Amino acid sequence: LELDRAGTRDEINRQIGSMVERQLLTEEEAKAADIEMIYGFLDSETGRRIRSAVNVRREVPFNYRKKACEVMKDWASNDDTLLIQGVIDCFFEEEGQWVLVDYKTDYVDSEEKVTQTADRYRIQIDLYTEALEQITGKPVKERILCLLSINRAVKM
Repeated sequence: LELDRAGTRDEINRQIGSMVERQLLTEEEAKAADIEMIYGFLDSETGRRIRSAVNVRREVPFNYRKKACEVMKDWASNDDTLLIQGVIDCFFEEEGQWVLVDYKTDYVDSEEKVTQTADRYRIQIDLYTEALEQITGKPVKERILCLLSINRAVKM
């Protein structure tokens, strides 16, 4: 979505229609798009921050090397390295620092599940943070796990 043209449900619907016309989405994919979830996120505090940021990056692939023993605690301490590959959903700049955003569609129905979901993705967020800081040379000031099924931002 073009974020500067996604402030209302109608604008989101028009963009989805345009994506179908340009064959970026099929009719079936467009029908599956949850407009309320999309609008809810874009209208949330995190969504508004993303939409107002000047420097926003989305779906950014990266490769990053890290010592295996730093990732897997039971690994022998030696020079073995892992190549970590990932795609950062979103990061944007505020005051010269990054805000890292990761979207999750996991079904969450209790506070316990919120905690479990955040714990499950903590290593991923830690690795993405480290990679983003090393690759760009800018610090990450905030990390947000967006639980889209309940439109909730969890600061990590």
